Amino acid sequence: SGFDTDAIEHCLTALNLYSEIESLEGQSRLLNSIGTINLNLGEFERSIRYFNQAYYLAEENNNPTLLASSLRNLGHYYLEIKNFDRALECFNNSLDLVQNKPDIEKLGYLYLDIGITHTSIREIESALENLQKALLYADSSLNLELRARVYSELGNLYSSTEMYDIAIVFLKQSLFVAQKINTDPILQQCYKNLANFYDKQNDIENALKYYKLYTAHKDTLFSNQSAMQI
Repeated sequence: SGFDTDAIEHCLTALNLYSEIESLEGQSRLLNSIGTINLNLGEFERSIRYFNQAYYLAEENNNPTLLASSLRNLGHYYLEIKNFDRALECFNNSLDLVQNKPDIEKLGYLYLDIGITHTSIREIESALENLQKALLYADSSLNLELRARVYSELGNLYSSTEMYDIAIVFLKQSLFVAQKINTDPILQQCYKNLANFYDKQNDIENALKYYKLYTAHKDTLFSNQSAMQI
C-alpha cells in the first residue's frame, strides 16, 4: 500500500542518517522495521535480506536485545514461508537471549510465537504448553494487544480439539479485550474466529452475525487504508 511505501521511504532516509553517524544499533532497528513492513507486504525475499542485515549488525554491536529482536523477526519470516523447524529454532534462540534479561511482554510474545508455530504443525500438546505460558505473561502485562492475541490463539486451539466450552470463553475474552483497545486487525480476526466457531457448531444465526461483522470491518479497514493513500 501507499502507506507502507511511505513508511519504508522514511525508514530508508533515517537508515542513511544512522549509517553516516555509524550507529549500528540505530541501523539494526531500522533494518528490522523495513524487513517487517516488507514481510507484511508479502515481499519475502526483501524481508529476509533486511532481517539478515539487522542480525549481522546486532551481532557486530554485541547487543543481545537487538539480537533477540532480529531472531524473532527471522522466526516470523520462516513461519510465513512454512519452514517451521527454522522458525522454532529462531524463536527459541530469541527466547534464550530474552530470559537472561526478563521482560514480561517480550516473553509473552515469544511463547505466543512458539505456540502458534506448534499449532501450525498440529503439535497440540507443545502448542498448549507454550500458549499457557504466554497467557501467564499476558495476564501479568498491561499490554492488552498481547492478551487479545493469546486469548484468540487459545480459543482457536481448543476449538480445533473440539473442546468447545473452553474455546468460546477464550474467543469471547479476546473479542472483549479487542473491543476495549479498538485495534482493527485484531477485531477483524476476532469476528472471523467467532464466525468459524459458530459455523462448526452449526449455529447459523451467530455464524452469519459474526461473518457480517468480519466483512464489514474488513471493508472499513480497506477503505481507511485506501483513504490514507489519497
